[in-house]
Amino acid sequence: MKTPVIASLLIVALATGQPAAAAPVSVTRNDQREVMVTIYNGNLGLVKDLREVRFPPGQTEVQFMDVAALIDPTTVHLKSITDAPGLKISSRTTSTIC
Repeated sequence: MKTPVIASLLIVALATGQPAAAAPVSVTRNDQREVMVTIYNGNLGLVKDLREVRFPPGQTEVQFMDVAALIDPTTVHLKSITDAPGLKISSRTTSTIC
């Protein structure tokens, strides 16, 4: 059985303001460094999925792959460990089940 995949598209714009890259950067399970799962009653679970990725300077379209099909996009957090003040995220988010 094929696992449903959700692709969350975010535009990550760093302070440099360079043109967007031609192809989106895919963040996949291969970038995963750590995963923790807590299961609650009522069909609810908490997943902490730590992935490490390096983005080119400027605007980059990013696809987060291999995540839960029913993820709540408002619970997703992204932070830069090298340029926290320079990281900007646009509000364009879409979900697609493949």
